[in-house]
Amino acid sequence: MFQKRFAVLSAILIIAVMVTSAYAGQAPATTQTQATTKAQPKPTNGFVAGLRNIVHWPFRTTEKLVGTTTDTVKGAGTVITREAETVGSVATGKLGETPNLIVEPIKGTGETAAGAVKGVVTAPVEAGKEVSAEQKTQNATATN
Repeated sequence: MFQKRFAVLSAILIIAVMVTSAYAGQAPATTQTQATTKAQPKPTNGFVAGLRNIVHWPFRTTEKLVGTTTDTVKGAGTVITREAETVGSVATGKLGETPNLIVEPIKGTGETAAGAVKGVVTAPVEAGKEVSAEQKTQNATATN
């Protein structure tokens, strides 16, 4: 029961914030001739832009997370490659490489995991910044 009320209240709050932010600071429209109207892109109101941000942000976040996953897989492949090279060195008689059999995988795994965590944590923030920058660019071109 509480969850339904919370969900409904959250939805109403989100819509209210979007509507009020959509019309905050908007200047009245000026009249233009038909020729200049066709040459310029159609400006979007703040409500439509807010909806666009809500739709674009999850896709950008997913895109960033896929990039993080790709980097993590590459990092894991690098760790495995380095370990195989170290095992080969020890097998061919370079016994000085023996400590690296234990140290290198731990170090490489730690670096890969740290990169993955950083990517997962920063992906939503970076996606939000990109979507916001795109909206500002679109608004600037629409008002010029």
